[in-house]
Amino acid sequence: MMAKNQLKNKITKKLIVFDVGGVLVKERSCWVTVRMGLGQSVIRKCAALRRKYFSSKTMSYENWAKEDVKLWGNVNLKEIKKILDKVLLTNGAKETCKTLKNKGYSLAIISTGLNVLVERVKKELNIDYAFYNGLYEKNRKLLVKVNVSLDKNPKDKILRKLIKKLRIKKEDVVVVGDNEDDRSMMKLAGFSIVFNPDYKKSKMARKTADLVIRKRDLREILKYL
Repeated sequence: MMAKNQLKNKITKKLIVFDVGGVLVKERSCWVTVRMGLGQSVIRKCAALRRKYFSSKTMSYENWAKEDVKLWGNVNLKEIKKILDKVLLTNGAKETCKTLKNKGYSLAIISTGLNVLVERVKKELNIDYAFYNGLYEKNRKLLVKVNVSLDKNPKDKILRKLIKKLRIKKEDVVVVGDNEDDRSMMKLAGFSIVFNPDYKKSKMARKTADLVIRKRDLREILKYL
């Protein structure tokens, strides 16, 4: 682990915001986990769509998400839940969240992940607030409702609303993420941690963060809080 400045004293804040994929759970993306569970054909189709999304100047995150779900084929919510129920919590996640709650912190999740996974994580870790995207069934078809995106409703926008709701200062917020998608929240927070980073997808996040923890045990953050 490393810090930009030597952290001689522990950081005292009021709200700790976590990403889910790669932070609270071992898998980095529930979207990827679902595709892998559905097979190679789905993986290839969704990979092509993802390339189209990142190269397009007009396709929104919401449009991408809806098209991605369509490519999953004739599956139901029960099948998706079965796949995501196999996703494990990060080492030390339960102990870390319990310790932080006992210390008086409020805990939040802001994730582009899906309710099928995030709601379970929220319950298991006793998280106070959670913001995520919804997957549901209508007329035997899977549909997605995008509440957190990379464009119209990014993570920092949601965090600003939560800060206002809780009547706290942004300086009183700690953000724990693992890649570039969390960088906007990190820039807003008083203190930020990149945990277990994907080095191909976290260069700018690592430059922005106050602390980088490489060890895959969430209890490592307790040394600084």
